[in-house]
Amino acid sequence: MADEQTKDKKTTTTTKTKTMKATNQVKVNLEVERKKKHNALRRRQLNEPVGNNLQSHSADLCIHV
Repeated sequence: MADEQTKDKKTTTTTKTKTMKATNQVKVNLEVERKKKHNALRRRQLNEPVGNNLQSHSADLCIHV
């Protein structure tokens, strides 16, 4: 009887561990996707003002010349 209980505990623990590992992997994957989207958005935001600034500066230079 004691052996059966021990066996059940081991199985339950193994199942819990596998479930936790799978859950953690999903969390990691979601975090990676979130960071990729965030970085892509940041890149776009950083690129837009630079382009606008260059155009405005070149316009200013033309006016001054």
